[in-house]
Amino acid sequence: MQNQSFDFKEICSSEPLGFIKPSSIMDFKDPLVKWIDENTTVVGYLSDDHNSSNPLEDMDGYGFIYTARDQTQEFNSVLGLDQYGSADTDLVSDHPLLRRRWVAAAIEAEEFQVYCQATAGCKEFSDDYYRGRAQRYWRENHDKYTYYSQSAIYDFEFSGRVLRELWSELRADRDKSIGDPDSVVLDCYEHGGCSWSLAGSGNQCRWDTSSGAGVWIPDSEARLEIDRRAKVYTFGFVDFTINEVGEKIWFALIEGQYQKGLKSKSPYFKQWSEAFAWLEQQGQTLKLSALGTKSEQQRYVRVVARRRAAMELAESALTLYNAWVNGDVYGTVVATLNRCNHGSWHVVDSESCWGYYGSEDSYSALRSDFDDVLADYRQRFAPEHCSHWTEPNAAQG
Repeated sequence: MQNQSFDFKEICSSEPLGFIKPSSIMDFKDPLVKWIDENTTVVGYLSDDHNSSNPLEDMDGYGFIYTARDQTQEFNSVLGLDQYGSADTDLVSDHPLLRRRWVAAAIEAEEFQVYCQATAGCKEFSDDYYRGRAQRYWRENHDKYTYYSQSAIYDFEFSGRVLRELWSELRADRDKSIGDPDSVVLDCYEHGGCSWSLAGSGNQCRWDTSSGAGVWIPDSEARLEIDRRAKVYTFGFVDFTINEVGEKIWFALIEGQYQKGLKSKSPYFKQWSEAFAWLEQQGQTLKLSALGTKSEQQRYVRVVARRRAAMELAESALTLYNAWVNGDVYGTVVATLNRCNHGSWHVVDSESCWGYYGSEDSYSALRSDFDDVLADYRQRFAPEHCSHWTEPNAAQG
């Protein structure tokens, strides 16, 4: 059978009965077409999914996003902030490190020295004297708080500074007492559309980018995945580049401390999982002792390795979330059309599947669904009939 002409836009404009409306993205993508006989063709295309739901609410393993504008309470809690968006120093008021930091600050603080001089008969004041007074004052007053008399450590002005500095240190160290240690701060760029990104990594427009506008946190499944990846990312990380044909290719790098100051790079892989597996295998021969002491090893896993894993998962979640908030969600449609004697078309069969996020992934899914339908036709028709199927050029008009 000779190639048949097929004008997809013309058929869309005639809207055969039962024909699902194509997405406007099909103005830039070719439909998939296969002729069954001279009057019957199978066509695959994408249609807009107007009833899609937030993928982060429906899918396990992608975590959650809280925005500073719409979920203020949750946003602040995740980051260890108080109701006003400032450091919640109450979270560190009982921390074991606070006593040491407060005593050290008291020795140097002029206001504490003045207090000591005014309440003591000693005429020789030294660091040892101030240290002793500070330790005693802490024992007697650290659990007291009053706004009306100077009987608690918080009545000294420097105490607030010590609390804020300790809060910042523990937050940077991903301490579990300060918010969610696996949280990732996000920026939001809005100009005609909406694009969320890891803080500092997206479009940084001085007018249209809101820094720290949201925060991503893992759900239970994502947290388990962070645990798994962190064990591997202790030894290095996975990254990607774009090859000459525009495809994303993956590779892994081993950290320099395991290679005497040099980084070892893996071959390029088509899949992230392949690069990750390479790094995982290399890690089996490496020793954590290269990171230093036990405490240094633990801190590296907590601050560096887990951070890599969390940011990687957050970025994957943002890919889905950005597609959803911008309406980049589709259904795949594979329709069998029959042309009548007078030239008009009508739908004799149609299969659709909805909820694909992102045009590229959706188009890949369309190809798979299209092949499945053709495979069903091959089972129903004799092989010699199928051998005459052709693929005409789809006129895009």
